[in-house]
Amino acid sequence: MKKLLYISVNSKPENLSASKTVARKFINKFLEKNKDFQLEEIDLYKEHIPRLEYQYFEKRNCIINESDAKELSDKEQREKKNKRTM
Repeated sequence: MKKLLYISVNSKPENLSASKTVARKFINKFLEKNKDFQLEEIDLYKEHIPRLEYQYFEKRNCIINESDAKELSDKEQREKKNKRTM
């Protein structure tokens, strides 16, 4: 099944946001005409998005190797765990 991805980046509730209201109307019309699509919504105000820091990416390759991953700082360990639960 095909997916339509809707990413919301607005802290307002849908009934108070003009852009979210327009987006919802578009999504509803689109899905009405394209029955083979499934909607996937991501609200960036509700999801945990790890802060992107240079040090994390510098060490990202060690995440592949579990023994090296243990050498990450406590903060990086927490981000690694949060990323897995996403």
